[in-house]
Amino acid sequence: MYYFQDKYSGFEFGSIFHYRGALLKYEAIVITESNVSKYIEFINAHEIDKIIIDVKASRLLDLSFLKETPHVKYLKILGDIDYSTLYELKEIKSLEINGLNEIDVSKIEGLQVLISNYPSRLKNLNLAKTLKSLWLYGYGDTKYYQDFSSINELKQLDTLYLRNIKCTSLDGIESLNNLKVLLLINNLELSNIEAISRLNFSLKHLEIENCRRINNIECLSALEQLIYLRLQKFLYIPSLSFLKSLGNLRTFLLFESNVIDGNMSPIIELETQGVLPIRNHFFYYKNGEAIKFTDDYKNFGKRTRGDLEIELWRRTDM
Repeated sequence: MYYFQDKYSGFEFGSIFHYRGALLKYEAIVITESNVSKYIEFINAHEIDKIIIDVKASRLLDLSFLKETPHVKYLKILGDIDYSTLYELKEIKSLEINGLNEIDVSKIEGLQVLISNYPSRLKNLNLAKTLKSLWLYGYGDTKYYQDFSSINELKQLDTLYLRNIKCTSLDGIESLNNLKVLLLINNLELSNIEAISRLNFSLKHLEIENCRRINNIECLSALEQLIYLRLQKFLYIPSLSFLKSLGNLRTFLLFESNVIDGNMSPIIELETQGVLPIRNHFFYYKNGEAIKFTDDYKNFGKRTRGDLEIELWRRTDM
């Protein structure tokens, strides 16, 4: 992670959000030293509400100092530490953690965004009723999901990001009837995505990347509200004919993938399209004649993402 050192204050700052352009905004003060008194003074004096805590660099043993900065809303904690202090804070809206210690997220009052590298260490996740955005990374985690009943009570959830998660199906997410944004990245065992089709009244933004075992991509035809669809690293997609049913689709991106029948006709009239690479057998029909498809990008810079209902600070730009 890159930090920027402010030459006037001497403190380091880093980015804490994930929306487009956020990586260039160093809004969060970074705590890298064990002497927290100077940080507390600066945070309170400047009403800073975003903090990144580097546990290893700072050698902090606990988070008790946060009681002296009760206005803080956005936290990123890098490393293992006791999280219990968080249960006493009342303003935390966003929490990103990558440590192995267990945390009872239901005890963090008003939490809206949770990002975790170890989903198996999240306790009472289904009771965190105020959650709107949930990002689960499974890089080093051992948890295997038979289904997603562990989150099916999160009725306010509108954004779900699953990366490197061990699962074969998405059964359970159909209960998330407010879900508008779904990202599935590097879920190498995922094969059945039928549950997505039952999000047909809510889902507007869908990205699927490197989930190569998926065998029922055509079920996406039920997503009548879908505006944005990105498919990447599919070994093969039988056909894009399922796109014809998506009456609200405005942006379609196809990267590092192959469409077996080669017919690109379903995307020709879309507001925005992106296809890379273009395979030799790709074509579309015009006035009944098959024409070689060569238009790799169309209005790419103006693509509609379907996430305008999501507050800017909670959006993702992957």
